[in-house]
Amino acid sequence: MGGQTALNLCIDAEDKGVWTKYDVDIIGVNIDAINITEDREQFRNLMQTIDIPMAPQRIAKSFLEGKEAAQEFGFPLCIRASFTLGGTGATIVYEKEDFEKALTHGLHTSPIHEVIIDKALMGWKEYELELLRDKNNNVIIICSIENMDLWGSILVTLLR
Repeated sequence: MGGQTALNLCIDAEDKGVWTKYDVDIIGVNIDAINITEDREQFRNLMQTIDIPMAPQRIAKSFLEGKEAAQEFGFPLCIRASFTLGGTGATIVYEKEDFEKALTHGLHTSPIHEVIIDKALMGWKEYELELLRDKNNNVIIICSIENMDLWGSILVTLLR
């Protein structure tokens, strides 16, 4: 099993102590890595630590925080729900009148009721690389994906 379902189950099993109770080793990923990629704030902090530039963004854990971010950045905006790597709860908002519905959807979609709001960088393309890396830092790229939506992400800055 893979994808978002496997990630969610892995985290739930960790939280319930299943891995320890049954002496199970997780293969291919660890809980810390899942949490860093799923938690938008942890991921943003990691990118800042390793000096990867990103679009201006803010974490919003409430409707009010989301509205403040929209006022700060203006439109268009990208809203992405935390702990939904598959893209669920993500959208680009072009107009102010569409923002409240999109923000509410993102906050409700995230299991921790958190979104990250980015200033949308229109005209940029997003490339996603699926890869495996071992403890010796050997890397193999499994596939690359060009997302058809034209909004910015971390990798865009590197590829532009």
